[in-house]
Amino acid sequence: SGREDCNVRMLGTGRPFAAEVIDPRALAGPTLSLEDISAAVVRVSSEMRAPVDVVDLRLADKSALEAVDASASTKSKTYACVVWFARVVTKRDVEKLASIRELEIAQKTPVRVMHSRSLATRIRVVHSLELTVLNGRFAVLRLSTAAGTYIKEFVHGDFGRTTPSLGDLLNTRADILQLDVIDISDESAATRATME
Repeated sequence: SGREDCNVRMLGTGRPFAAEVIDPRALAGPTLSLEDISAAVVRVSSEMRAPVDVVDLRLADKSALEAVDASASTKSKTYACVVWFARVVTKRDVEKLASIRELEIAQKTPVRVMHSRSLATRIRVVHSLELTVLNGRFAVLRLSTAAGTYIKEFVHGDFGRTTPSLGDLLNTRADILQLDVIDISDESAATRATME
């Protein structure tokens, strides 16, 4: 169901996930309950200093797992990020971004993941952009995109590997300082049905 970098917070209602328990006896002895699994998640997240809440934990069959995987192409994600710009952001910049809808971008495999991803150019869609200026060169960008969009690279351009980038749109350099996932929407009826 996708993943984010370790320094990206998942806010809002979270995301669906599946986990396979490889050695359940090592976790809880001869019987394993959902409560045992939930307690293990809390313990591990505490040890990793990465707070995780698990809501609506349940056993899943193969069809539920397939539905979660299949929904990857139907998701749209909403993000909020703090962005630095090389020049002062203007009211015209804010208005320009607000007017953009369904922007197609081309993203080559990012430099930061080249070691684990095949080289390809992927077309992704940025559904909407909203910029709130904090002060001259800093702003919060709220954006909604198709699943699979590399947000950090959309902001800074990844050495020209993402076009157009936010910097391209505003004709300046931009860099991302913080990134949060605000929401994940899935319009797939199959996913909704299996998650109910």
